[in-house]
Amino acid sequence: MDKLRWVLDRHEQDIVRLNDYLLSRLDDVVPVTTVMHDLDWSRYRVLSTLETLVRDLETQQTGGA
Repeated sequence: MDKLRWVLDRHEQDIVRLNDYLLSRLDDVVPVTTVMHDLDWSRYRVLSTLETLVRDLETQQTGGA
């Protein structure tokens, strides 16, 4: 997947990066401030990217319905 990231726009790259980051964590809950610090992102960037990631995962689970 890393080889194909260059074709994604910045927001799509952020979604993939956040997903990878959260999957790499052993914690059940990761505070927003921790994500902000570890990824060097603003609160807005974390929350808006998370919102999009959740929406995309919900769409995938429901089969796009």
